[in-house]
Amino acid sequence: MDRNDFALSFRTALGKFLSQHGDTRYQAAKSVGLSRARLNTYFKDDPKTKKPRIPNAEVLYLLCSGLGFAFEYRGFRISAETLDGVRVTHPSEKQLSFEFERQFYLTNDQGALSVRIKRPAGRIELAVSLNAESA
Repeated sequence: MDRNDFALSFRTALGKFLSQHGDTRYQAAKSVGLSRARLNTYFKDDPKTKKPRIPNAEVLYLLCSGLGFAFEYRGFRISAETLDGVRVTHPSEKQLSFEFERQFYLTNDQGALSVRIKRPAGRIELAVSLNAESA
C-alpha cells in the first residue's frame, strides 16, 4: 500500500462527500467531535514532509460512523458497516446527572471529592469520586 496514495484517496473522497452533502468542514468536524483545525490537516500536505497526512483509525471511525462517510481504495470499501451491511452509528454526546439526596461536607477530612480529567484526541474523559460522611 502506498501511504501517500491512500491519504490522497481519503482527501479526495472526503472533499467530494462533504460537497455532495452540503456540509462544511466546520459542520462535519463539529458533528463528530473533532476540531475544524484537525480535520483541515487532512486537506493539505504536511509542511515538513510535503506529503498528504494519513488519517488515523480514530478519525476514520468518527467520520464513517458519525457522517456515514465511506470510500473505496484499491477495491476495498472503507466504511463503518458490519459485514451484513448494517451501518454503525457514532454514539451521540450524553450529559450525565448525579443525584445525591443527603447533606455532606467536603472539608475537615469529613469527605473527599476527586475529579480526574483526561483529554485524549477527540474526546474528554471525566472521572468523579465522592466519599461523603453524614454529619
